[in-house]
Amino acid sequence: MSSTVDKKVAIIGGGVSGLACAWHLHINSKTEVHIFEAEDRLGGHAHTINIQPKNSTNGESVDVDVGFMVFNDSNYPNMTQWFKELGIESELTDMSLSVSLDNGHMEWASTDLSGLLANKSQILRPSFHRFVKDMVRFNKEAGKILLLPLDDPRRQ
Repeated sequence: MSSTVDKKVAIIGGGVSGLACAWHLHINSKTEVHIFEAEDRLGGHAHTINIQPKNSTNGESVDVDVGFMVFNDSNYPNMTQWFKELGIESELTDMSLSVSLDNGHMEWASTDLSGLLANKSQILRPSFHRFVKDMVRFNKEAGKILLLPLDDPRRQ
């Protein structure tokens, strides 16, 4: 196999799509690849940021993965295969979400009924009842709205 280059390709953006494109061109062709990225790191939206909570007294910090929200084998078979080829291991996790606002005044978790009532005192608040009512309405209506034509004004 000759080491001559057939083509030179410039890839704009070092997010997951740009990186995947560059990798596949490098592995499967005689292409010289150059990635141009505006940020000082690769990865695009998928990256980890380090946050120090305001109430931290001992300097503890928390790593938070932002941008890339969902990864699973059934929805991303090509990415799953690519990760396997790169030797990247994945880890099962749940898709839960939790929120705590105003020093615990409003708390909620998506796990089950106990998560909905994470702060038992909020059951007495009218604002919490409105929140639950809105959540039920959203879950009831969202699927119907998604089935409407894209230009339907009810989708706005």
